[in-house]
Amino acid sequence: MMRNLFLILIMMVFSMTLSAQTCVELAWTGGAAGSGAKWVKAEIIERGEIVTINYEWKNGTMTGRVQSDDSLKGTWIQDGSDGGEFQFSVPESGEAIGWWSKKSAPDTKYDMLVKLCE
Repeated sequence: MMRNLFLILIMMVFSMTLSAQTCVELAWTGGAAGSGAKWVKAEIIERGEIVTINYEWKNGTMTGRVQSDDSLKGTWIQDGSDGGEFQFSVPESGEAIGWWSKKSAPDTKYDMLVKLCE
């Protein structure tokens, strides 16, 4: 069972070596995206068992841990919001897919996607 950090999952899927700080593109639906998808650059930072994703939208930060099912699950916060939760998994296609929710409406889940920067 792989309990290593989310970076290792991405590295295996993309078959390349990643540093402790890796550029990714993050997209989400709902919220600021409205009816489309909002794409922003983000940076993944590994600190022991903690994975942090800092994204370029309202000082956004996602912080999580790799779960027993090899997904990354945690919380997010950004300026102007009380945040919420998120979860990603890495499917065969090589992009991390998942969901996010607001703290104010935790049962409503919106789509998210993470891929390496081009």
